[in-house]
Amino acid sequence: MRVIDIDLPSDFKELKIIPFADWHKDDPRCNQKYIEHTVERIRKKENHFCIANGDLLNMALRSSVSDIYSNRMSPQEAIDWCIETLYPIKDKILCYDDGNHEGRVWKECGIQPAKYITSALGIPNRCSDGGSLVFVSFGRQNRHKSEGRKITYSIYAKHGKSGGKKEGSKVNALIDYADNVDADCYIMSHVHMPFQMALQYYRVDVRNRSVKPVNKLFVSTNAALEFGGYGEVNGYRPSAIADMTITLYGDRRKMMGDMVV
Repeated sequence: MRVIDIDLPSDFKELKIIPFADWHKDDPRCNQKYIEHTVERIRKKENHFCIANGDLLNMALRSSVSDIYSNRMSPQEAIDWCIETLYPIKDKILCYDDGNHEGRVWKECGIQPAKYITSALGIPNRCSDGGSLVFVSFGRQNRHKSEGRKITYSIYAKHGKSGGKKEGSKVNALIDYADNVDADCYIMSHVHMPFQMALQYYRVDVRNRSVKPVNKLFVSTNAALEFGGYGEVNGYRPSAIADMTITLYGDRRKMMGDMVV
């Protein structure tokens, strides 16, 4: 797990985080227009940032399940495309996690695409081959004791996995993140099923010998793939295309998940 600490301006009243993953760019069914739309959403607003959560590239190899003969790019061409596409928003990437498709390259030849891509973008300290715990600080609190101080949120992002086809197993896989890491927000990808939910937990405060209820936000991202190919052959549901947004407020501790389909 990579721990990333990011300090943003105090005058941000709210922060919009757009998580994306599973673009599978070199797959022939990749939705290029959706990718361009997502990048433009992030680029055009000063307070819009993003989390890249794996499988942006398909990385079809001879030893992998993906069809190497229909893949539109070589691994090197796909990496070059990713660097070029993300360059306009490179300073807005809070973290970049490899997925299982990029993991094929590591397994075959010991090269970690996330490290290569983030180094080229000038943000090598924001990549992970596992999960990322991001602390992001911004805004000015309006509570009496903390008035004027920035507020800090914690976000745990990991590409993830789920062994089941049914929706319930995917929901459970995301909720399980909270068993391993204490954070405010959790982001999972891989399952190609966009959804958001909130649960309440009790957080122990050892210093004050107390416990307090906290709400946690859980977000699963969609894919940028049209239906067909490997997914159809294996009986997976088509992935709904959705604009996912996480809003964090800078004057008080409050989170909001938004999904537009």
